[in-house]
Amino acid sequence: MTTLHEKIAMQIIEHAHLGVKNSAKTEAFLIAALCEFSLRGSGNAPANGNWGYVEGADNTIALTESDVESDPNFLRHTG
Repeated sequence: MTTLHEKIAMQIIEHAHLGVKNSAKTEAFLIAALCEFSLRGSGNAPANGNWGYVEGADNTIALTESDVESDPNFLRHTG
């Protein structure tokens, strides 16, 4: 059985390989999710488990799963 962590990693790799152009929100969400799941494994995840926020260079972008689910490329191949 493929874990969500593995699906997210495969999604990022596959989209890069295929040249799929995701929205910036989708890319940020996928990377934040991958980082959070990686931190969970190391015991360093935030106590509140909030992986819906990604810090940008000059601001913070609030993301939700519904933002990403509306993107047609999200987990299209590995979902």
